[in-house]
Amino acid sequence: MIKQRPYPMGGGLCTLLGLIVLLAACGGDPAPTAAPTAEPGGGIEVPPAEDEAVIDQAEVVLLDGFPVEANVEVRGTLPDACMPITQAAQAPIDAQTIGLGIFVTRDETVACTGEPLPFEETYALDIDGLPAGTYTVDVNGTLATFTLEEDNVRPNPGAICPQPSGSIVAAINPEAGYCLLHPGEAVVSAPAPGLQRIAVPEGPTLTITVLGPTDALPTGEPAIIGGQDAVLSEEEGERRAVAIYEGTGYAIALAPVDAALWDLVTASFTSVRRCISVVVRTRSVSYTH
Repeated sequence: MIKQRPYPMGGGLCTLLGLIVLLAACGGDPAPTAAPTAEPGGGIEVPPAEDEAVIDQAEVVLLDGFPVEANVEVRGTLPDACMPITQAAQAPIDAQTIGLGIFVTRDETVACTGEPLPFEETYALDIDGLPAGTYTVDVNGTLATFTLEEDNVRPNPGAICPQPSGSIVAAINPEAGYCLLHPGEAVVSAPAPGLQRIAVPEGPTLTITVLGPTDALPTGEPAIIGGQDAVLSEEEGERRAVAIYEGTGYAIALAPVDAALWDLVTASFTSVRRCISVVVRTRSVSYTH
């Protein structure tokens, strides 16, 4: 069973949240913590002194964006409150099957009533680099499927950025998510996070500022920057444009105005956000009493 939505399902009663920030260079929305990936070799071995959790239902949720991320939403039943989930691991079973082992361990130091305890848990599935196709996820014997419509591989920024020529060079800023062309004699600096300056000696200075997530342009004169809709303003010798690329706003300013440099930069400005991933992953577990 498969469904798609732009964000993972929330937690529930008695929710426990663990937070891990993963930064991968050449993307997102928040997603649950990925289960540790085991070495290849045909599945997952049950660790000593542990048992496999009983899984009643497993469902794969594909998140919007590229590369595609996937969550596995699991529902099951623990023998009792003294036998919690203590470990999960992901490992390939074959080319089209991914194993996700979820394990429980009895806490002998706590007295329990012995009543079964239903649970729901969400895990992030590592599907980076998988080719297009249909895959099966085996969660302790309970199966779910999902389909990748295209190869889930991050492109190389250099492959999608405009190519330099002669005295024109490329500036690639994968952390900020863009690249562009500029004169080779310009001095490039990054005085602050999300801020880049490209200064031509004894000439104009170009400033690119990352505005952060947004889906609405400010009011202004319509323009096109790097093939995207933008708004343009000009005053006191400075020209400024604001554009949105894959959900992130950018402000480009040039002072003093140089028409040739402005045309070069705005025509070559390219988003490389597909090549990067800044992901906040949380694990969400809820128990129903």
